Amino acid sequence: MTDHDGAPTTHDGQPLTEALTHALAIPGPVAIMVHGYKYAPGHATACPHRSLFAPRDTARHLRGLSWPQRLGDGSEGQFGPLIGFGWPARGSLRQAHDRAALAGTGLARLISRIQHHAPGRPIRILGHSLGARVAIGAARQVPDGAICGLILLAAAEFGTQAMGLPCHIYNVTSAENDLFDLLAERLLPRPQKGARMLGAGLHGPGKLTLRLDDAATLDALRGLGYPLAAPDRRICHWSVYLRAGVFPLYAALLQGRLGYSALSSALPNTAAPNTARQRFRRQASGPRAGIA
Repeated sequence: MTDHDGAPTTHDGQPLTEALTHALAIPGPVAIMVHGYKYAPGHATACPHRSLFAPRDTARHLRGLSWPQRLGDGSEGQFGPLIGFGWPARGSLRQAHDRAALAGTGLARLISRIQHHAPGRPIRILGHSLGARVAIGAARQVPDGAICGLILLAAAEFGTQAMGLPCHIYNVTSAENDLFDLLAERLLPRPQKGARMLGAGLHGPGKLTLRLDDAATLDALRGLGYPLAAPDRRICHWSVYLRAGVFPLYAALLQGRLGYSALSSALPNTAAPNTARQRFRRQASGPRAGIA
């Protein structure tokens, strides 16, 4: 699927009703994937439908690995409908940030169409980077209960925007992304004074932050049957889906096999202090930072 000025369309030109009827013939919860910055449907080298959303690996670079291939590998039995939602995320960071708001409307309308075709079917969204802004924007526009959960990976969105949403939110972050968070906080308009990126943490009923650089969190996930590799990069915006072992965890969350209560009970009450974020914040307290 592709957003076109706030309206959902199919990437291949197939009628939307026909495409949804075909996709929703597969039983099980509906999972929607949303990419982040620098991708755009139809782009010669950065089309998400030919890389991240392709059934098998086709991209030459590691960041464009196939999500469906790995989500399927992590499922138990048949995976439910898996829908890729593309949107124009190129241009400057500020331009893509603005477009993400409109894409959230397109995603909300797609969810309404899914509910019409398959009422009562659980819907969960996996969003990376600015794709998390798209997912949150959609969740703010649909009726309560329309979305069961959001799995947000290195979210390029302010935490205040996710507060109060009725769905479960799994806020996946790691110290490798701290520099990107701090740059985004300087380059993007804050919804209110003092607002921080979701990487700083999200708390409240139905909200969990998974710090993938925290040893106690990794131990808890291993105890649940989801062993993840330890961090192997200092700075990386994509480690949340490049890290070995993460996709079986995301597949379980998307399909509802790992529920909020079980995960919440297993995770440590408080993660270790994020010293990397504190270090970057001290370094960034001087002249205004930029992205080369």
